[in-house]
Amino acid sequence: QCWRWGNKVQPAKISRVLLLAVAIFLVVFPLIWSGSRSAVFGAVAALGCLCWHCLFGRWRMIWRCVLCLLLALALGIGLLAMNRSTDRDFSTASIRMEYYASACKMFALKPFCGVGLGEFFPWHLRLKPAGADESRDAHSQFFMMLAQCGIPGGLAAGVRIMMPILLLLGCRKMFRNPDNGIYCATIAAWTAWNVHSLFQFDDAVPAMAAIIAIIPYFAEFNEKTPETSA
Repeated sequence: QCWRWGNKVQPAKISRVLLLAVAIFLVVFPLIWSGSRSAVFGAVAALGCLCWHCLFGRWRMIWRCVLCLLLALALGIGLLAMNRSTDRDFSTASIRMEYYASACKMFALKPFCGVGLGEFFPWHLRLKPAGADESRDAHSQFFMMLAQCGIPGGLAAGVRIMMPILLLLGCRKMFRNPDNGIYCATIAAWTAWNVHSLFQFDDAVPAMAAIIAIIPYFAEFNEKTPETSA
């Protein structure tokens, strides 16, 4: 998309390269600077969605599986390289499992309506093992909604997570944005946000919540030129 936009600015040869370089920098630099493993997961998931969309109907299923395996391998190498460069380990993963376990216990106790919005922290203090880390959030939109809102919350989170995948598989195709570049970028950004939110509290950050409130709009945005009478 940046390459296409570069054609609108003269000289086009310089504009295309410059815009593409800026876009790559804005994507890659935050991943390296933050050292966030969940961000890498999101980026790889977005890349996978882009590859699936671009190759849909052209490659056989086996080649798509091979592509997914290569992406998973790239993800593993990226994680190891980031841990090596930032001296970080996967200790936070075990801590998150404690949050998820508390969320599952809350759901088991109150499956139909959950423990209530904003009640994760007091319930986690009661349910967590002795010496376990305290947290006001489950660090996962799915487990947070499941614990606080029960079955309706879990279903709502599941629908939100699956929507870009369903669009990618052809649901609501008649309503999709006719600009293929914008459509692909929207699906990729939506998928990256969802994957990242499975390991972080994105929905509790106003800026992140605002992003996900706007992104889906572009998947079906279809600006029609008003007809003029002769």
